[in-house]
Amino acid sequence: MRTRLEKVEQMNKYREVRDQISEVLGQARPINYDHKKSWDDMAEEFERKLYLGRYVPDTRFGKGSRKSQLEDYLLKLQRRQFVINELQNFQNDLESIYISTDLSHAEKEVMQEVSNFIKAPDDRQSSHKFGSFHKDMVQSVKSHMRQWPDGTFSDLKQYFPKERRYNQFKDAINWDEFILARAVQLKKKPAPEVFDNHRILTVDEIIHKLPQGQITLETQMHHYAMIKRFEVLLQDLREAATSLLEDKLQDRRSELQERSDVQIQLRSIFASPTQENQTWLDVMFYRVHGTTPSRLFEQLSGPPGDQVQMRSALDSNAKSLAFLSSSQVELQDASYDRPTFENKLSEIERLVSRRRVHLEAVRKVRNDAIGPDSSVDHRFIQELYNAAIIDHPTTSNLNSWRSREGLRKALGSQEDFRRNLMSTFETTLVNRLFTLWHGIGQPVAEEILDDTVLLFARSHIDELDRNAREFYLTSDAFLKSNYGFNEAMGVYNPDGLVEFAGRALNPEMRVKAYVEAHFVTDLYNVKTEVEYSSLMDEFLSQIKIPQFGPNAKLPGALKEARRVFPKGSAEEIIATRLEHFDERLYSIYLEPLEVGDWRITGTPFERLTEESVRSLNTVVKTICSNRNRIRDLAQEQIRLTNEIEEYEELKISQNLPAVITIMKSVLSILESHGEQSSHLATQTFSKRNDDAFSKTRYSSFDLHNSFDLHNTFKYIT
Repeated sequence: MRTRLEKVEQMNKYREVRDQISEVLGQARPINYDHKKSWDDMAEEFERKLYLGRYVPDTRFGKGSRKSQLEDYLLKLQRRQFVINELQNFQNDLESIYISTDLSHAEKEVMQEVSNFIKAPDDRQSSHKFGSFHKDMVQSVKSHMRQWPDGTFSDLKQYFPKERRYNQFKDAINWDEFILARAVQLKKKPAPEVFDNHRILTVDEIIHKLPQGQITLETQMHHYAMIKRFEVLLQDLREAATSLLEDKLQDRRSELQERSDVQIQLRSIFASPTQENQTWLDVMFYRVHGTTPSRLFEQLSGPPGDQVQMRSALDSNAKSLAFLSSSQVELQDASYDRPTFENKLSEIERLVSRRRVHLEAVRKVRNDAIGPDSSVDHRFIQELYNAAIIDHPTTSNLNSWRSREGLRKALGSQEDFRRNLMSTFETTLVNRLFTLWHGIGQPVAEEILDDTVLLFARSHIDELDRNAREFYLTSDAFLKSNYGFNEAMGVYNPDGLVEFAGRALNPEMRVKAYVEAHFVTDLYNVKTEVEYSSLMDEFLSQIKIPQFGPNAKLPGALKEARRVFPKGSAEEIIATRLEHFDERLYSIYLEPLEVGDWRITGTPFERLTEESVRSLNTVVKTICSNRNRIRDLAQEQIRLTNEIEEYEELKISQNLPAVITIMKSVLSILESHGEQSSHLATQTFSKRNDDAFSKTRYSSFDLHNSFDLHNTFKYIT
């Protein structure tokens, strides 16, 4: 036992020296020595001293095979270190991604303009410029404020300073938002993309559309500040209006909790195609299940593996496809769908059939684009069924598939999937309500009713708020100093609220409030904390890209386990070998980010810097376009490691003390002479994207271009 442990300890010590030698060998520095003994004599001497037995050349070395087992062994160490270094380069690339936010160049230009204005002597007579309409605006606001009880509002001068000089209103400006809005207005920066064309514009979006040169910077800043100050007052007014309406609805509590038509109204809401009802259903789905239909669709669909494989094949073979010109662009466009892509490749193959080099290049793309599909996480599907999110037929259908591609076909379109989920959700929601009605006590029932009253009141105030914004969020507020504050405040007339409270209750609005009150988790907009494993995780979770994989933020039981990929596939190698690689990066590979991209608009990363965008896109493309390369390197490292350790156990372990001594001598010589060497005399094998090297397997490794191990051994006496 002791002897065996001693051998294990000696082997561990030996491998420490071995790995140090490998690192030096991996630098590929040429060393020149002058020694009298011939290589053949020295090789024979070491073979005799170490009693390693008869040397059998490794045929995979071809003409480069040496006459010493130790040199063949060191060449394997060197080759493996080249592989390790290149894999580490990919890891270093991933860790070098720089995520930072800052003003864009265009915004900095506007910021300088604003800064120069602020620093100028304050001799601007704003009180004269804006005096007349300012006085009328204040009087109209005062008249509306008097309609509400004392204490509803702060003093008027807290909203609108009596002195209308610039330094009295500049604190009302959100500078980041204003600078971005003005940069867009001056055409220095494109407007952020917006996909909801039916919503009311914000004050910043009003500025986007203002014509250039019609008003001064000072006027624009003043009016912007007035609107922002008015919105503070309007928030106080909104709260007062909500409280008034809530109080007046107390006499109608019994009507608000009427259950007889709940199921009928819900059926109508679920069948309604309106955006308002669809949004409410999504909110309720989230309250009940902690996720949304779109998130579940993304999670089940997983990464767009086919598209990544096809795009990667094109990127990694871009040089050899240079002859295609326009066809290459067409291939890129066709890479969204495999049948279309395959048909396009076949068409190109027919066109270049007489050009052998071109034909081989196209066929290589076809071969590289083929890859095994990732497997389905059946545990995740079962959790969805257990949570009553999907029904039994859907569960059976999804579980019948083993490949991710088959599962995607079973899911159908996102609209079909959502329709299926909502059908199940309607039943789930009604069942949950019936269960709650039969299981809650009177105190809880009263709390639910209190929340129903508040939610019903808020629903009406939300509608009034939308109406009010149409009056004051207009270009006339800037171009004609016509703020529209009087009309906006009139929307919240107290008499109108009292009159509304006495009307017949809207049945759909009433049922929505009552149902929602049973599932209140953030009635007061209290957001739960989300834990992120890294800045990259936070970035990918916050921006608007498909959320899938184990890092997607879902409720506990619905979190997907780490995805199981086909053994030896590029996906498996990348997931296991590249620490912190996130599958969600594939979405950025297929559609690179841009500065001001809609996917980051409205997120904490809206001002992602140009440097960050460039860094992210470059690294993601480097890794994704080299998927097969990373796979081949990882597999080669495993094979070389097995061969090296097998040789160590069979040969070196028999004479460890002597070999350790020699290897330490080798290390000493390599380190001392390595420091004296200059540049690489031969091509380094770790150079990425070298066509010859990218085709290399160990069998074709050219030892004549390798590190000069021959002279290293000659130097050891």
